[in-house]
Amino acid sequence: MVKQHAYDKKTNTLLTIVCSRLIHLFYRRGLQRLFVLELCVGLILFVSGCYDLAFGKHYYYIYLCVQGIAFIVMGLGYVGTQVPSS
Repeated sequence: MVKQHAYDKKTNTLLTIVCSRLIHLFYRRGLQRLFVLELCVGLILFVSGCYDLAFGKHYYYIYLCVQGIAFIVMGLGYVGTQVPSS
């Protein structure tokens, strides 16, 4: 069994506090349509596409970058309809 050091516990606690405060800030400012998982997947796909553009021999970067941008747009909530609250 691997023991977790005090530094790791402190880092996890700090990361949890920062994430919870950021989520609270987003909701307070009216950004309820922010989807974190789609943003993460979009970022990973876009970075993978940039890596393939820089170091790859194939043309996968075209598909990866476009799909990464699509996930980022969906993660920001620009897809779909938005019903006014008033």
